[in-house]
Amino acid sequence: MAESILNINSQIKHCKYCRLYETRLNAVCGEGIIPSKFMIIAQAPGRMEDQEGEILIGPSGKVFNSLLEQVQLKRKETYLTNLIKCFLPKCRKPKSDELITCNELYLEKEIELVKPEIIVTLGYEIYI
Repeated sequence: MAESILNINSQIKHCKYCRLYETRLNAVCGEGIIPSKFMIIAQAPGRMEDQEGEILIGPSGKVFNSLLEQVQLKRKETYLTNLIKCFLPKCRKPKSDELITCNELYLEKEIELVKPEIIVTLGYEIYI
């Protein structure tokens, strides 16, 4: 049986499968419409996202919103998520076990539920 996004988000908020839970304030869940034609996957929450528990609300979120305006797309017409669900201390690169954990436990399930036609990745490096 397929999981619901509410169940996945609950798991994300309470996740303790890697060391990142020790330093985060809030795990950041995806948001948007399901199913969605567009799925946007950012790298990881920034400091503001960690504090508020919301996706793409900090400086990167402002740039992202501007880019959406340029292509005449609204946030509510997409599904937004992060590859890594927790803030990375000192904005370091994610470690391989963190990538594997978030991908296998959460991102793959989000993709299955969202059924996007187009996946857009944001960030300065692609890890998987």
